[in-house]
Amino acid sequence: MVCDENDEDCMMSRCDDCKGNFAQHIIPNIMNKKKVIKWYQWMHYKGRAEKKEFSGTVFHCMKQLQQKTPQYLCHVFIKRKQSNYFEDIKETVNDDTVVCQVDYAENFTLQNQDQIQSAHWSKKQVSIFTAYAWMGGSGGQGYSFGLVSNQKKHNKYTVITCLEILVQEIITMMPDVNEIIFFPMVPPANSSIVMLFNI
Repeated sequence: MVCDENDEDCMMSRCDDCKGNFAQHIIPNIMNKKKVIKWYQWMHYKGRAEKKEFSGTVFHCMKQLQQKTPQYLCHVFIKRKQSNYFEDIKETVNDDTVVCQVDYAENFTLQNQDQIQSAHWSKKQVSIFTAYAWMGGSGGQGYSFGLVSNQKKHNKYTVITCLEILVQEIITMMPDVNEIIFFPMVPPANSSIVMLFNI
């Protein structure tokens, strides 16, 4: 698909040599463009990703894939850069630095043990904010954290509340910490977000 998967211009579809590769090398090689097929595609619906089934011709499916390829290549490039940086920073942090990876787990539904009794009440959900912190100078050792909340929204207000609690826990465990570097497990689309807090 690209000349060089490590070249930003290629992966961002700015390279004149490879940005037309899909149209030049994939589309012309479709054997039966009118054949009807089914495929699955992730779609965003009411803020959630859902896998949907689609039906159409091979040509229609390939044109949709062609439209999504630049976004996918960009995502892959950023993901690889972030992963490399993340692994590098974990290995080279100072003794007064903590590297922390954070994420929200999927909301969990709570059920009573007695299923008949639980049918009379609506089921409640909780969110779990997870984190793993690598302490500088620990030889790769770290600590797991899980913060449970009845707040099901995963917005900036709930995240900052969880981060404040997490920072206090880290300071308690490592009083000499001067810097905490947070990596979101799943960064927002098309971004290279890394949060850095100096204590």
